[in-house]
Amino acid sequence: MLQELMIKNFAIIHNLSLHFQEGMSVLTGETGAGKSIIIDAVGLLAGGRGSSEFVRHGEKKCVLEGMFTLENNEDAHQILEEYGIDQEDQTLIVQREIYASGRTVCRVNGRLVTIAALRDICSHLVDIHGQNEHQELMRPERHLSLLDTFGAKELQEQYQIYTESYQQYKKVKKEYDEWQHNEQELAQRIDILQFQTDEIEAAKLEVGEEERLSEEKNRLVNYQRVMQSLSAAYAALQGNEENNGLDAVGQAMEAMGSIEDLDSQYKRLSEMITNTYFQLQEAASDLFDQLDELAYDENRLNEIEERLDVIHQLKRKYGASIEDILKFQSQASEELERIQDREGQINKLSSQLEELAQRMVEKGRVLSDIRREKAELLENEIHEQLKELYMDKVIVNFKFKLATPTEGKRGHT
Repeated sequence: MLQELMIKNFAIIHNLSLHFQEGMSVLTGETGAGKSIIIDAVGLLAGGRGSSEFVRHGEKKCVLEGMFTLENNEDAHQILEEYGIDQEDQTLIVQREIYASGRTVCRVNGRLVTIAALRDICSHLVDIHGQNEHQELMRPERHLSLLDTFGAKELQEQYQIYTESYQQYKKVKKEYDEWQHNEQELAQRIDILQFQTDEIEAAKLEVGEEERLSEEKNRLVNYQRVMQSLSAAYAALQGNEENNGLDAVGQAMEAMGSIEDLDSQYKRLSEMITNTYFQLQEAASDLFDQLDELAYDENRLNEIEERLDVIHQLKRKYGASIEDILKFQSQASEELERIQDREGQINKLSSQLEELAQRMVEKGRVLSDIRREKAELLENEIHEQLKELYMDKVIVNFKFKLATPTEGKRGHT
């Protein structure tokens, strides 16, 4: 509903603000008072064809602005959402500026839009019935929606059922066409997938391999420092008799063991030293084993670096980790298998299309039958209204054409 209309520097109007209430509003006045100009302004605000001739003489531009309420207008909400226009408080502000130079600027809720977008949006807000312009009844593409609106809930529900069936058919049909017409692209895709899966397969990756190799590489690169540190640690624990850490801890263990029965605190300290002694003894044994196994192998270092380079190359192509690479390989293999079974996929989709088409035809027939019933009721009601206007000779008749399932969303009409 149009609540407010503001017109500035438009034709003979300098500045005009109109506020509309619910119900019917009538503009009256003598010939030349500007009634048609106000309607023209609304038409331009709704996306009508503009011209610099509409700008009041001596002014740089004219401004048209309207405030609409959108309650119970689902079509308007949907089209605004498609254009990404925010809606607040069920209110919409539409503004159009026409400059003397011919330039036009359109805004909807403060957002710049094209004339085409403005016309598309306002087609759900304003319906101007005038001589040879904006006549809703003269637009065949709108007839079905008018009939569906008259049919109210019953028709809307069935139309929704049919629409869902059509969308499902359309989705499968698109996939079917892609399989049918993209043979060259599919062949190229097979080559790419085959190369990718073969490359990953040849690498024989193992989860956790990169971490293990990096640790081994660090040991080899830092061989000298590791050797010195292990030797120093072992010597400190089990070196010569004059500087033997284990012997010193052993002596402390024997000393505390001799008095541990005298006091609970002594016993606790004795146990701590004893545990430490055996832990250090085990550590010394492990240090000895590490020193015994430690060896510098330049060939092994080269092998590790080459292997890590292979892993890094694959990570740059297929994922941030070996797990990601293997996941990519699995997905690529599945896609490759599916594409290679092209004939099977086409046959499967063909069967689905036949089933969906049959289902859509059935839903369309139900929709068509309901529309025919509602059309007959609408014809009678229009005729009764025309009789009251002394136009009882006027004949209104709906004609239906049977459409194929692929001719459009509305199917049987």
